[in-house]
Amino acid sequence: MKKNIMKMVALGTLGLVVGVGSYQLFKTDVAIGYTSSRQFENIGELHEKAKLIVTGEVVTQQVEPMQNEQLGITMDALTKTTFKINKVYKNDKTTQFKPGDEITVYEPAGIVEEGIADTYFSTDGYRLMEKDATYLLFLESGVKQGDWVVYGYQGKYNIDKKDRDEAKFLQGHYKVRFDKLQREAKEKYDSFAQETL
Repeated sequence: MKKNIMKMVALGTLGLVVGVGSYQLFKTDVAIGYTSSRQFENIGELHEKAKLIVTGEVVTQQVEPMQNEQLGITMDALTKTTFKINKVYKNDKTTQFKPGDEITVYEPAGIVEEGIADTYFSTDGYRLMEKDATYLLFLESGVKQGDWVVYGYQGKYNIDKKDRDEAKFLQGHYKVRFDKLQREAKEKYDSFAQETL
């Protein structure tokens, strides 16, 4: 069941991998898979598409590597994150979340410890949420009821300026789009101003 969830999230929600990049970061290799996932033109489109929009913090994170059994290697990874809600901007129609509730969010990235070097797997340059930072998330329902999937690099914005490396893996049009959507999110959602005081 876990493998099916990971496959569905990786392929169904995020799109098909069309390219891979890799570079060295400290003692961790970084492998970035690029997808044909939907690109949002503005924050209004993302708001409309998202089923749940919340702010909050990470409680726990657990990496879920995707193994190629025949080759005996890790091909990709997701991270199952428990996220505590601070504020709800758009609520799910079936479950009414409130501040203090915890939800399960799948992030399209994960750090896998194998052999002499760790590998940081990332989809489209997405970086994992930091545990001491506050984020605005745009979420889609996951494969399993009660699970949520972040809209990749377009669906996560640090709002308290504690995650200075949030866009570190983004390049080219991914970085341009992220910067545009982040500016629009700052204008639309009051949490950016409130959380940074």
